[in-house]
Amino acid sequence: MTDFEKLHAQKPATTPLEIESGELKWPISFKVTSDGSFFFNTVSKGDNEGASLGGHISGENVKLNCVKVDRLLRGMNLGSKLLTMLEEELKKLGIKTIYATFARPDQIGFFRSNGYVITPLELITKEIQEALAITPECFHSRVKNDRDYDDLLSKREVLGDQSEQILLMKRI
Repeated sequence: MTDFEKLHAQKPATTPLEIESGELKWPISFKVTSDGSFFFNTVSKGDNEGASLGGHISGENVKLNCVKVDRLLRGMNLGSKLLTMLEEELKKLGIKTIYATFARPDQIGFFRSNGYVITPLELITKEIQEALAITPECFHSRVKNDRDYDDLLSKREVLGDQSEQILLMKRI
């Protein structure tokens, strides 16, 4: 039985962790449901401010498709710290590759600054695409790598509407 299967044999798992940002310390919750969905988040005491990451686990792969950092907490490096902690927890579950699918330039920039590279969809097997619900028609057809993306941004070309996503990948 893999670590991931052991995790699912339990009720939805919550791993007690803590993140420190400046003088603040917040508890972190890591919940994985039986269908492979996961939520990794923190909320400061007494209000709804916080940060969260979410996605889906399948085999040795993960698709991240949700990143939220409260506006008041941006610029504190909280998102990067949370992402690093998530990557460490995913490694413990035997995850080898993380895919991130986003459309907004700020989100894409965030992942690139954290070691993710833009990857052509064609490099991912159909099996992984199906397991992670990566739908080819949702992706920007002109962006296959970091250079393509940078070229479009430098020319201030519109990347398309928010439904055209960019695929990023990181091996952990």
